[in-house]
Amino acid sequence: MSEVGSEQRRSELLQSVGPTWIEINLDHIAWNVMAVRKMVGTDVKILAVVKADAYGHGALETAGMALACGADALGVFSVQEAEELRTAGITEPILMLGCPLPEQAETVVRLGLDCTVHSAPLAELLSNTALQAGRTLKVHLEVDTGMNRFGAHPRDVPDILRRTSSMRGIEVEGLYTHFVFSDPRKNRRQLSRFLELVDDLEKEGLRPPIIHAANSEGCLLLPESRLDLVRVGNLLYGIAHIPSGVASPPWEFRNAWTLKSTVVQVRSVSKGEGIGYGSEFTAPRDMTVAVLPIGLADGFMWDPVRPAGKIRDVLTRMLSAGVHGWRSMSRGGVVLQGREVRLVGRVGMQHCVVDVSRISGIREGDLALVRASRIGVSSRVPRVYLEDGQPVRVSFPSERRAVAL
Repeated sequence: MSEVGSEQRRSELLQSVGPTWIEINLDHIAWNVMAVRKMVGTDVKILAVVKADAYGHGALETAGMALACGADALGVFSVQEAEELRTAGITEPILMLGCPLPEQAETVVRLGLDCTVHSAPLAELLSNTALQAGRTLKVHLEVDTGMNRFGAHPRDVPDILRRTSSMRGIEVEGLYTHFVFSDPRKNRRQLSRFLELVDDLEKEGLRPPIIHAANSEGCLLLPESRLDLVRVGNLLYGIAHIPSGVASPPWEFRNAWTLKSTVVQVRSVSKGEGIGYGSEFTAPRDMTVAVLPIGLADGFMWDPVRPAGKIRDVLTRMLSAGVHGWRSMSRGGVVLQGREVRLVGRVGMQHCVVDVSRISGIREGDLALVRASRIGVSSRVPRVYLEDGQPVRVSFPSERRAVAL
């Protein structure tokens, strides 16, 4: 277990966290932030996106490392995510990428957030709230250039900026858009529409100081989209989506997230015997199987889009995912001794069973690497943070918190 160190360290780790955990490599997050800095240079600001608990990596730990390694600001989606960071003592700029509710305006001002706005009425509400508190709030106007999700329509942007320019209590610091695709060939057209708008605003004296468009894929694959600031989420965590037909850039990003589980039982199953709930899988031959303590409650193989047993849905998934997706779906993404093994039987609430018949020497206590959605894995799974290859702290599932109404 090279990342965690000696057998003694592993034994201590298992005693404290149990048989299934996630390892977060903080050194790799640091590497990735510094790689982005080398890529964009010193004149472009880096906004580290730590929404959704930093994509499952832990918002506080990721934010601290990103800021220490050169990120200029943080990005979150909700007021609650921002409040967690402020409560922990983070004072650097935090841009709220989502749209606050009117009832949250006072909290936005109290926390000193930079806030995304999509309309003049929202800007006016924030202006009035900031004035009452004797503060000035920085806002960024989002422009919808094709996502059809958040943001003002380009034709409405000049009027919104004219109206907000006279509002006291707010300062329009930024203007941004969000790419629809990961393919730079498609995003280039979207960027062109956005920059045409920026040029028109500059002619009218309405251009905000900070213009930004690049997310991780834009930053990596479309250099002209880096502008004044880049919003990087995936790249922080070592995720780089390179579309087919697009050359890989000469930048190395390191995976920071690994889900691990321990074999808790190895058993023989005779040909014709069923495995798991409902015996949906019948052994086609004498088999050796291993049980891993990870299941639906941990977010493993939890897929509401594909109900068990519906052939139509499975065929649809095969067509959309292709050969690679089908292999991943059928095998389940579990690796033992460097070899991918197949899931057999239904995945249980807190366990799964894999076929290890073709691997010799599998024993209880062996370590499995498990592929799963980073944001889909439950918070009940402990996070072990590594520096220099050694565990430095563990984040355990938080206790339920009830709020009196």
